[in-house]
Amino acid sequence: MAEKEQVSEYYDKLWDEYEQTKLSKPNSRHRTIFKNLKKAGLKPNSSVLEIGCGIGSLSGLIIGYITEGFFTGADISPQTIAFLKEKYSDRSKTDFVVTDMTDFTYNKKFDFIIFPDVLEHIPVATHPKIFSTLKNLVHENSIILINNPEPFALEWVHEHRKDLLQIIDQPLHVDHFAKLAYENNFYIEKVEPYALHTQQFDYQNIIIKPKRSLKTLEQKSKSDLIVSNIKSRI
Repeated sequence: MAEKEQVSEYYDKLWDEYEQTKLSKPNSRHRTIFKNLKKAGLKPNSSVLEIGCGIGSLSGLIIGYITEGFFTGADISPQTIAFLKEKYSDRSKTDFVVTDMTDFTYNKKFDFIIFPDVLEHIPVATHPKIFSTLKNLVHENSIILINNPEPFALEWVHEHRKDLLQIIDQPLHVDHFAKLAYENNFYIEKVEPYALHTQQFDYQNIIIKPKRSLKTLEQKSKSDLIVSNIKSRI
């Protein structure tokens, strides 16, 4: 398994290549994650933590949208964090931190925490520590969004296109996320597979929230029940 220093050096080099070849601009994957964030409730005044922000392709979309909020980007690559600190210099609106998230602390609880195709590149052995840190970064209404390669698709890549793999690139099934979530007082609200680059599903949009007890369980109105009944017959 690659060591932390090796991984950091790998991504320093990778993000530099992306910047030099203009591949750091947002692509369809970044735009899809951003749309899914807005569907999940992202607002202009939201506070957001992006874990594995890289060169900032997704970060720029979020920062431009949360004009009244606050953005924190975290990444293992010192080079990219230095780049982003210079690019977004207003510390009243943004912050960028070098960390592997295993012992991360912060003086803010976030409305949204995002893993944009990141956990598959982090050794599985460190995932429990990472999820343990999240407990101190959320409030009762926080949303954790994980964009993850569809595991069967990534297993196919391992077998047929190893040239596309990064230094660590492991398939992660839903049971893995469920274990991490429920052991840390979270629950999975939604798993939504989608097809972006292939005919088959190649990504998953996963929504995780803090566990909480329902304060009420309200019945639908009679008119809503009638509409639901009609729709069920179509």
